[in-house]
Amino acid sequence: MLIKLYFIRKIKALFLKFNLHILFNPFFSFFINLAYLSRLSKWRKENGPLPYDDFYNSKVHYEERFKLHQHLFDKEKLDQEIVFLEFGVADGISFKWWVSKNNNPNSRFIGFDTFTGLPEDFGVMKKPDYDTKGIFPDVNDSRCEFVPGLFQDSLEKVIDKIDFSKRLVLHMDADLYSSTLFVLTRLYNKFKKGDIIIFDEFGVPTHEFRAFMDFTSSYYLKFEYLGAINNYLQVGIKIL
Repeated sequence: MLIKLYFIRKIKALFLKFNLHILFNPFFSFFINLAYLSRLSKWRKENGPLPYDDFYNSKVHYEERFKLHQHLFDKEKLDQEIVFLEFGVADGISFKWWVSKNNNPNSRFIGFDTFTGLPEDFGVMKKPDYDTKGIFPDVNDSRCEFVPGLFQDSLEKVIDKIDFSKRLVLHMDADLYSSTLFVLTRLYNKFKKGDIIIFDEFGVPTHEFRAFMDFTSSYYLKFEYLGAINNYLQVGIKIL
């Protein structure tokens, strides 16, 4: 054991001394993608198939995510009083879906987005993408509210005003690792039994999947996977 520790320390010291990052940096993105793709594959093998699951689906259609939403809505009886938080609203397609489905007058819907595009590049998607020029989705419903800005700023403005005693439905459509991890860690002490979290890009290895894996590795959280669609691109979980 001591010999192994010696070699680990020696290799690390030599790596730093000779600046070997110069050799490996060009391949960093490839290796980290490969590492988390391997973790995603292992996760699927250990957890799939889920109670609601379309894997393997040779034809992925993004709009079919609403089949998962409908499944969760019906199974978990989400026509009740809820607080719906969406991080990553863009044009509000999914936000409007939930507003139209849940007619409980005491439900509340809050959408968070910069409304000026992504704060950083997301794969092939660039910062200007999803830019709505600061314009909120056209939703004529007094139960709804939109909060613009980076999540680290916008969530802090309203978090103390949100009634977390209501059942929470959290729709994570933030795309980015950094944004997703921030929201999960910030809301950890608000989660309670029965709350629902839906990931819209769970199957992206180095972003939402990575954020959820890092989050659950750092916090003791009991949950169950309820379903997935589009080969685990979208995944729903329930807090236990």
